[in-house]
Amino acid sequence: MSEPQVAMVMGSISDIDVMMHGVKVLKGYDIGYEVRVLSAHRAPDAVGEFARDAAQRGVKLFIAGAGAAAHLAGALAAHSPLPVIGVPLVASSLAGFDALLATVQMPGGVPVATVGVGKSGAVNAAHLAARMLAVSDSELAQKVADERAAQLANVMRMDGEVKERLAGEATAHQAAVGAKLFDEGGVPVRHVGSPERLIDVRPARLPGPGNAQPDAGGFYAWSWLGGRLSSRMTAGSASALTASISKSLQHSRWLIDVPGAMTRGGPMVSSSRNRSLR
Repeated sequence: MSEPQVAMVMGSISDIDVMMHGVKVLKGYDIGYEVRVLSAHRAPDAVGEFARDAAQRGVKLFIAGAGAAAHLAGALAAHSPLPVIGVPLVASSLAGFDALLATVQMPGGVPVATVGVGKSGAVNAAHLAARMLAVSDSELAQKVADERAAQLANVMRMDGEVKERLAGEATAHQAAVGAKLFDEGGVPVRHVGSPERLIDVRPARLPGPGNAQPDAGGFYAWSWLGGRLSSRMTAGSASALTASISKSLQHSRWLIDVPGAMTRGGPMVSSSRNRSLR
């Protein structure tokens, strides 16, 4: 690891567990760092001396974590022209809100770049430090770009997982509805990429939705879209009904099984590929 460019300072040893999340990020970028425990209230002279000498040691910026009356970041900014990133920490019953205000509310001319409270703040402080240093370091700039690309890839992976999970749930829903229709004499039509559309094909002896009846001796089909009745078709035979449905669905990709309609190869299956029934 290179010489320390980032000085990470915390007000108490109790802050180490949170601030180490920032250290981990700095290590990932291969940024040199040093870690100190210094108190703005209990060791003000040591804080001032440390801040004033930092630039001579090659330090380019500070990350300061403190809780409650969190004046550490401000004290460093008061004693050094180097940039300071403040990390408010939880150290009282106010859950870090006190530290947030103490860190962010600096007087004009003495800036402290303040991040969020706690772990996320420590992590973002290190990422911010990397981006600040990358302005004059092309190698580090590439690492920052790689990190952003990895974050994007992770988001796209999660997005894919959600889509896959929802598609699985929709397919399970279709299967459940299809099983119910089959029990009542109908067969669902499966549509690639649109599991919410079902075709319920029934012989004339079985009543349709609302006990509707087709022509005597015929067959009929009900089209369901998103769980709601969409349209109805009738025909004198299962084969004719299958042909009618296929013609209506010329531009979509459906699989239609009609009970009792057999071909030499088994149950009659009609497949077409263009538009869907509306």
